[in-house]
Amino acid sequence: MRQVKPMPTVMIAEDDLMIAELLEEVLTERGYDVCGIAHTVDKAVELGERHKPDLAILDIRLAGGGVGTDIPARLKPQGRMGVLYASGHAGQVNLTKADGDALLVKPYRSEDVVRALKIVENIVSTDEDSRRFPKGFSLLTDLSKTDVVLTPAEAELTEKNLRLRRQWAALAGFGRFALDERDLGNVLMEAARVCAECLQVAYCTVYRYRPEENDLLVEAGVGWDQGVIGYVVSRADESSTHGRAFINREPVSCCDLSTDATLGQPRIYAEHGIVTTLDVLIGTVDDPYGVLEISNSAQYDYDDHDIDLLTCFANILAEATNAAKSSSAPRIARDRIEDAAETSSIPSFPG
Repeated sequence: MRQVKPMPTVMIAEDDLMIAELLEEVLTERGYDVCGIAHTVDKAVELGERHKPDLAILDIRLAGGGVGTDIPARLKPQGRMGVLYASGHAGQVNLTKADGDALLVKPYRSEDVVRALKIVENIVSTDEDSRRFPKGFSLLTDLSKTDVVLTPAEAELTEKNLRLRRQWAALAGFGRFALDERDLGNVLMEAARVCAECLQVAYCTVYRYRPEENDLLVEAGVGWDQGVIGYVVSRADESSTHGRAFINREPVSCCDLSTDATLGQPRIYAEHGIVTTLDVLIGTVDDPYGVLEISNSAQYDYDDHDIDLLTCFANILAEATNAAKSSSAPRIARDRIEDAAETSSIPSFPG
């Protein structure tokens, strides 16, 4: 009698309990043996040592300030374990083959994580990978196995390309999230979170224009103290960078607010030590929703790529706000959001 090969055991390390439980349910339905869920690095190492799983799905940021890459490093004596990182924080860590096998960017669909895990499973068993990758998926590379010595300029271009790929994956992931999320407030907050991570800034803000008051309200954002979101307003004029972007209907970048005498310093900028800003319009010239802004407490010269990336996020937000207005045509709105996510292109550096 032909023996049926048992399904691999899988360990999950994820600090979001809801995501972890949904992931466990999906994998169990597909026949995998989930040996446990860990919320911290120590708990994951304990599970790994006890069950010696074949595969692991690891978040990068775990509870208690832990980092998912520490788990396989501490479990190396346990043998070969296929590692799939599933995280929205990929841009904050430079992952390589030494850390694991592959990365899937959050948010993801259940079928994507199953297909990604199958690819990792195949790599472990045959050392080969399928090229039918799900969206947001990438294999981790082994930079130590190259015989080519990169010049500083080539190394810089390589790092830029890696960053661009991560940013594109995050943009695509946000587009899928905006497609499925019906609550506009959640879409705006997720946009702020992903933008801040992609562009590695401390603050990201969505300003909504209020025509009756002719002002810009902080509708959503990350990094701000309590009492800012939903309360702070600015005049819709050229006294601020976001006001100037709204009035002129074009991107506005400032690498040092203290050097531009034509700009006033909004109170929240001074309170949070903001030095640089980049603002783009959300919506069309004739029907703007507001402004999407990133800002930081250190000087930085934003380039064309930063403007293009932020504009892509703003375009998806514009379609999401239109969808919220047009509840009578949800399918059309979803199609337009999908088009905005799929046709927005991020240029790649050569090399």
